[in-house]
Amino acid sequence: MKQAVQGFTLIEVLVALLIFAVTSAAIVKGTAVPLKAQERLEQKTLASWVARNELVMLGTEEQLPPAGVVKKEVAFADRQWRVTRTVKIPAEKRLREVTMDIAFLAGGGLNDVPVFTLVGFLGEP
Repeated sequence: MKQAVQGFTLIEVLVALLIFAVTSAAIVKGTAVPLKAQERLEQKTLASWVARNELVMLGTEEQLPPAGVVKKEVAFADRQWRVTRTVKIPAEKRLREVTMDIAFLAGGGLNDVPVFTLVGFLGEP
């Protein structure tokens, strides 16, 4: 008597590969979302530190800053940031309203979408 050959057919192997591919894609997608959220949180935290540092440095100057917009690039935590400082003079002339918009410059390209915005007030020394 001839023994029957045992094994998987080509269709069974293809179905198993399809199931494995779909499952793997779902696992990879499920782990990518928390990583993106963690990266965004890290950017926001670092941007908040950049904004606070800039506001403190501005507050140590002898004179209040003039009204207007100033843009500059800052290196912090091995990254480049775009700081857009907007100074307004409110009704009380001895104060300055300062808005710091911080954008992350990813890969050397400019990204003018702020990651973090800080609004503070400075008074005469």
